Amino acid sequence: MLSLRRKADVHTLLHRGQRAYGSWVTLYARLRSPEKLPTPLPRLAVSTTGKLPNAVQRNRARRLLRETGRLLLSRLQQPWDILLIARPAILTTTFPERQSAIISLLCTAGVPEFTLSEVEGPAVSSLPDQEPALT
Repeated sequence: MLSLRRKADVHTLLHRGQRAYGSWVTLYARLRSPEKLPTPLPRLAVSTTGKLPNAVQRNRARRLLRETGRLLLSRLQQPWDILLIARPAILTTTFPERQSAIISLLCTAGVPEFTLSEVEGPAVSSLPDQEPALT
């Protein structure tokens, strides 16, 4: 999985991607066109809202989303661009809650590698139950 870094790519994702809203995260997803691909790997961008009061909390929210997204999106076989935007409530969630919520949002956004049956099924159980160490 790669990082989605170019401002133009993020802008395209925001305006042309599928949206899905959760209570503590907003997800944007878009399948890139195959003819423009330097690599077929999925790309992930993580951001926060300005409602998180200080830099420490914004950085922690981004780390939590980046690690959860990295574990889940490593299964993608198609070149998806994914943007996760954290809201303040993410700081009170547990790792399994984040996994389930992101899978639900991916299903809502139409990412075919994920289904709603996986929210409690084998995909979530095959991932670690504990919070990964964030450095």
